Amino acid sequence: MNLEELKKRHEKSISQYLEAFCDKQELDFDFWVGDHVGGIAHFGDIVFYDFMDIKYDIDTKQPKGLIWLWAMVNMDDKAAHCNYISYCMGYRGSKES
Repeated sequence: MNLEELKKRHEKSISQYLEAFCDKQELDFDFWVGDHVGGIAHFGDIVFYDFMDIKYDIDTKQPKGLIWLWAMVNMDDKAAHCNYISYCMGYRGSKES
């Protein structure tokens, strides 16, 4: 398989994940930041998700809206900041300084 075919397959797979995520979360995809397909996706006015979080959300069948809740918690409470995978596994951050 040549490089161009590999790239097309990769981007098709990313598009399929993105479509599944948009359907599940009822979001409209706007663009990839910096036109980097598979990097950071922009939805709506202020919503950005890394593709790896999108893929994890779909692969592990996380509940609808959990990724939004995680993002809001991280914006509101810097002490509780954690990555999406850890949040899905139950981690809610340390309140200790």
